[in-house]
Amino acid sequence: MDQSPSPWPDLRLPSLPNFRDVAGPQRESPYLNVHGESLRPRVFFRSGWLNPDDADFQRLRALGIQTVYDVRVPNARQQQPDRIPDGIDYVLSPLWEPPAGTELPSEEQMLRLLVTAPEARQRTAHLLEQMSRTQSAQLFHCGRGDVLTGWIAALLHSMAEVPLATIVQDYLLSNERLSAHATGLRQAVAPTLHGSHLQAALQEAEVRFGSMRHFISEGLHLSAAAQERLRERLLT
Repeated sequence: MDQSPSPWPDLRLPSLPNFRDVAGPQRESPYLNVHGESLRPRVFFRSGWLNPDDADFQRLRALGIQTVYDVRVPNARQQQPDRIPDGIDYVLSPLWEPPAGTELPSEEQMLRLLVTAPEARQRTAHLLEQMSRTQSAQLFHCGRGDVLTGWIAALLHSMAEVPLATIVQDYLLSNERLSAHATGLRQAVAPTLHGSHLQAALQEAEVRFGSMRHFISEGLHLSAAAQERLRERLLT
């Protein structure tokens, strides 16, 4: 019998604790932008490392995702290779690659780097351009689905004119998802994300380029056509 996404309205995939819809974690109440328009569910998904158990592997199939973008650094990909259903395009699109011997930056340092480093901005624009040209459902992810993934989600939300409070709320939802999963496994509580760090990065983008719209257009050099395609996909 053909499966559909309907049995999992809130996308709770137990083996992928931070897997969720960019439109919002609950299908029946997607995020609204400043004009009161709803984001469109089942278009863009976000996650941490894709290592689903067999049940969630089948749920991924049923969601109709056709493209997965892995934004992790090469070392992370090698240590934790993704498990992806056949027929899904797997695209390597790292937002940042550390020089040899460099320690991984903190959350705050990473977010600021994504704003200030020209190479990181170029990589981000390349990813968003690819996403804008793909018509089917897509997923992007990093290791825990938190900082890098959260930044891409924040940019998509900014293009859709989602309020800042909602953007930060969505970013911080990773704390709830990852901490609950770690507690269930009797592990140490997952690292805590800080909304102030995301806000500082967004503010840095606005200070440097005048506004988030100008950051996306002039900082990332994302084409107007790509931005319009993404907005059309994001909004109902």
